[in-house]
Formats: sequence, structure tokens, C-alpha cells
Amino acid sequence: MAMASRLSVSRALRSTQRAGGVLQTNAHGWLFRASRLLSTKAAGGVLAPMTNLSAAKDVLPLRLVRGSGISVTDEHGKEYIEGMSGLWCAGLGWGNEELVQAAANQMRELSYYHGFTDRRVPVVEELAAALLERAPPQLRDGNVFFGQSGSDANDTQVRLIWMYNHARGKPEKRNFISRDRGYHGVTVAAGSLTGLPYVHGGSVGSGLPLGEIRFVSGS
Repeated sequence: MAMASRLSVSRALRSTQRAGGVLQTNAHGWLFRASRLLSTKAAGGVLAPMTNLSAAKDVLPLRLVRGSGISVTDEHGKEYIEGMSGLWCAGLGWGNEELVQAAANQMRELSYYHGFTDRRVPVVEELAAALLERAPPQLRDGNVFFGQSGSDANDTQVRLIWMYNHARGKPEKRNFISRDRGYHGVTVAAGSLTGLPYVHGGSVGSGLPLGEIRFVSGS
């Protein structure tokens, strides 16, 4: 197994198409047919984040169709070791049957509910209690606020700190110190804390970083 560049995937696909659209893979013995590819219209319907859209026009995307353990497999049957765990969101691997069963059971019982106006779901309360049990001693009497992503979590922290200082009678206390070249996310507040110009939009007028952010050297 090896990490392949998108360019090599693109070349392999074009060679397959020229050969009649059939490729015998050595990983699982699948037969790939070009007719199984998404249509150009469907493939163009996704706006990919953190992607140079101009450059992407000339290179076919890496389309992943399944995962098992530490590996993911593309539409041609090629397998990759996913060293970043799907941007750190699949630390327990792909195809983990325990997770599959837990998710299926919860989807049948109560697939979703929000937490606004103190709505509670038992499994969420159980998870919060389990996290607090494992937290450092000084945090065990606290509460858990669940979010959707790391960027969302950092945005929430910024708002909580601003609200806290406002409640203390110090609404002017809004500045944050962040490290140059540090990464904290890509949303408005988290993207501002990130010390990478391309995350800020790379041009005047993008609005990032927010004026409350001050950067220091990470060296």
C-alpha cells in the first residue's frame, strides 16, 4: 500500500479509459468499469474545502469508496494507509463493527435531537459523565459542551470568553494571542486564530483575521 498523488490517480484513470474502461485490481480482484464513474455534472456538484479550485479543474479527484481498519480504498480498488485518520475524526478506524452497531442502535431508537433550551438525551449525558471522569481533576466538576468540529469548538470558545468578560464588566477584553503558522481551524474565529495566510484568504478584503487576533512567532 502506498500514498499516491492525485496526478498518478488521474493518469491511471485516463489509461484505463483508453484501454476500454476495464481495470483488474490486485487488492480485491474487483472489476472497475468507466461507466461506474460519476457523471461530469454530478462530480462537479461538490465544492471541496481547502482546495485550489483552478488547479483542480485539470486533475480528477481522489474518490474514496470504502474503508477498513487504518486503510481507505478508492474507486479503482487502490488501497491507502490513512495516516491522518480522516482529519483526526476516525481514530478508531473504518468498519469498526462495535461503532457500526452502536450507531445503528441509536439511529433506530432516536436518530437525532438538539440540545437547545435544555433538551437532554440519555446517551449524551452518559458520554458527558464519562468524559468528566477522565478529565483532569480541576475540570471534573465542570460541564461538557458538545460541538460539531474543531473549528466549531474554537469558535465557541471565543464566544464564551467574550461573553464571560462582558459579564465581568470588561467587554473591552476581547484580544487573543495566537502563534504564527499555528492551525486552529477554518471558520471565522478559528480561521482568524490560524496563523496561515492562505486560510485567511490571501488577499485584502477577505475579512480575516479578525482585528482581535495578535500573532507571535512560534520559534
